[in-house]
Amino acid sequence: SLVETTFRLDLQSGVTELDRPATLKMNLDFSALRRQVSNELSTSATGAAEAVQVGRAAAEALARIGIYEWLEEISSWKLLDSRLQSDENGDPVESVHVTPPQANAAAQHELRFGEIVVDQTTGPSGEWVVFFVSPMRYEVMFLPEGGNSYQRLAIQGSMDEPYADSSVALRRLLVVNGDPLAQRGTGSAPASLGETLGFTTAPSEDGVVTVTRIWMSNLGDGKAEIDLRPNVTLENAPYGDWIVMVTGDQRYEIRNGAGRPVLNTSGSPIRGAINGPDLILSKEGLVSRVLEGSKAFQFGDTFRARVGRVMTFEGDTTRMGTYTLLRDIDAKPPAVQVFVNDLTPQSGEVIPPRPTMTLLLSDPNGIDVDTFRFERQRLGETAMAPVDPSTYTINPLPVDQMSVSHRPILFIGTYLMRVYITDLAGVSAESPEGGFAEFLFLVEEDPDLDPPTFTLSYEEGVLEDGGLLTQAPQQFTLHVQESHALDIGTLEISVAAVGQPPEEILWPEITFDRLQPAVATATWPADLTNGEYEIQAQATDTSTNVGFLGADEETPFRLTVDEPVHFEGLVLNAPNPFSPFDPVTRGTFFTYNLSQPAENVSIRVYSSAGRLARVLEDASGERGYNETHWDGRDDNGSLLANGVYFYKVRTESAFLDEDRIEERVGKLVVLR
Repeated sequence: SLVETTFRLDLQSGVTELDRPATLKMNLDFSALRRQVSNELSTSATGAAEAVQVGRAAAEALARIGIYEWLEEISSWKLLDSRLQSDENGDPVESVHVTPPQANAAAQHELRFGEIVVDQTTGPSGEWVVFFVSPMRYEVMFLPEGGNSYQRLAIQGSMDEPYADSSVALRRLLVVNGDPLAQRGTGSAPASLGETLGFTTAPSEDGVVTVTRIWMSNLGDGKAEIDLRPNVTLENAPYGDWIVMVTGDQRYEIRNGAGRPVLNTSGSPIRGAINGPDLILSKEGLVSRVLEGSKAFQFGDTFRARVGRVMTFEGDTTRMGTYTLLRDIDAKPPAVQVFVNDLTPQSGEVIPPRPTMTLLLSDPNGIDVDTFRFERQRLGETAMAPVDPSTYTINPLPVDQMSVSHRPILFIGTYLMRVYITDLAGVSAESPEGGFAEFLFLVEEDPDLDPPTFTLSYEEGVLEDGGLLTQAPQQFTLHVQESHALDIGTLEISVAAVGQPPEEILWPEITFDRLQPAVATATWPADLTNGEYEIQAQATDTSTNVGFLGADEETPFRLTVDEPVHFEGLVLNAPNPFSPFDPVTRGTFFTYNLSQPAENVSIRVYSSAGRLARVLEDASGERGYNETHWDGRDDNGSLLANGVYFYKVRTESAFLDEDRIEERVGKLVVLR
C-alpha cells in the first residue's frame, strides 16, 4: 500500500449500492514514491545519472498505481477503473495536500512500558510523556503536578534500552514494542514520529511515590486541524510531517519533522489555545486549531499531519466499501492452460470432435472472474465469436485460480480459441497477437451426434409405444444400440403405473461386451397386473449423447396390459371331506389361482339335488393364489347336513370394455 490508511465509505442509511457512479479521489505523495523506488534500485550511478534512473523508475511505478477496492467475499484487493489526473498535455497534475491529522497511534504500534522505576522518596509528582522523534529514539518530558510548563529532559532514550535521569529521580525506564514482527531499522517501523506514551506519579497514603496511571493513546477525544495559508505554492510549501502536541495547560504547540517545537523570534515555542482562535504560523505557511470533545485533552496528546506534493487518482464506483492506493509490482500476466481429456495438447495438435476441455487460469494477484471472455473461430469458415455460455461452467475458487469446464461439439476444421482474463491488479493475459491467450487446434473427424436407440420386447416379440397386451408379460428385454460406444454405467430403467411415481429397476440383468461397446441388453421380470404403464429408459454414449426409450425425457414409453381373468390350475377345497367342528379349520378353504385381479369373486354351494345352500360374496380375488373360508353353514346360519355338495367359483371382470365371466365347479363332502 502506498498510503498509511485505507478508507471506508458508508452511508448512514445503510445503502451499499448507489444509483449512479460516484467519483473517488485519492492523493499520492510522489516524493515518497521516489524515495521508495530509490531504495529498491541497486545502481552504481550517482548524481545526475542516478536522478535520471530514479525518475524513470518512479514514472514506471506511477503507471502501475491505482485505486483498489477490498472485496470481502474473496478477501482480496481488486483494481478499480481509475486514472491519474492530468493536464491538457497529458502530464500529471501536482498539488500541495495536507493529510487530516491522525491521533496518537502508539497503542496501534503496540508500544508499551517494559519497566518504570522512580525514587520512592524523592520522586516528583506529575505527568511524564515519552515522545518519539524517530522510529527508535524518544525524548522524555515532565509536567509537575499543578504546573503549567513542562520540562524536556536533556537525555534522549532508545527503544528496548534502559533509560535513567537522576535529576528527576527517574531510576529506570524501559520502552518496548509488543509486536514480535516489528522490525528494527527496516520494514515496518517499531514507532513513528509524534507517538507518545505517558504515566503519572504521585505519593501513596504512606508517602511512597508510585506510578498511578499509564496510557498509550490520547485521553482527549477532540480533534486537530491543519491547513495551508493562501500564499503557499508548490515551490514554498512546508513539506514533511507536523505534530500537534497538547502541552497540558489548555494549550498546544506545533512540532516539525525533527520533533522540535516551532519557535518564535525570542526562541520560545509558539503555542495556541485549545478551542481558541486559529494559530497562524506565517513563516511555515500553516494554520492550526484544536477543538476539544467530550473528554478533555491531557499533556502529551498528539496528532500527526503530513504536507506533501501529491498527484491525484480518480476512480468511479457505485459500491460502498474499503478503498486504498496500491502499486502492483507484479507485471506478470495470468497464466492460461488448456487440458483436453485430461491431457495437455500443444497448440496446433489434433483433438477429438467432442472433447472434455478444461481451462485453468491462475495468477498470484488473484483472478478477476468478471473479465473472463471465451471466443472461438473455425478458420476459413466462421468469424471469431463468443463461445456459447451454456457449454461451459466456471469455478472461480480459490481466488488465485479459476477453472472453466467446457464440452464443445466440433466439426472437421482448424479452430482458433482465445481466452481473455485479467488479474485483480488489472494485468491481462498476453499473446503475440494481443491481450489474450490464444490456442490453435485441429479436428479431423466429425462428431458423433446420434444418441443411443432403444427397443423393448417381451417373450412374444417387440413392443410398440402405446401398445396393448392381452397377455401379461413375464419378462422385459431392453435392446440398446449405439453408432459408436455406450457408456453402460449411465443406463437407467424405471416402470410406473400411470399416475404413480416411477420405480427404478435397480438390478436388471445386463449383457454388455466392452469389445463390442455399441450394443447392450437388459432384462428384468415384468410381473404386471392389468393397467396402463409408463416405462422409461435412458443411456449416454461416450460422446455424451443421451437417448431415451420414450419420445424424450418427459415422454415415457406407454403400455397397456388388459389380460382376461382366468383360473390357473385347479380349484379345490381343503380339507375335503370336512367337519364344521374341526378344532383347527372350523370348516373348509376354497383355493384357486387367478391370472389377473378380478373385480368380483363369488362362491355358491349347492346340494346334490341342486338347491342353493350358501352364497359367499366378496371372495378373495387377488392375482395369483387366493383362499376363502366357509364354515359349513347355509345362508340362514344353520349347519348343513352330512352329504355331498357342489360348489361354483365365479369371477366377474371387464375385458376390452366387455364384461367377462369365468366359472369353475367342484365337489365337496360335509362329514359332521
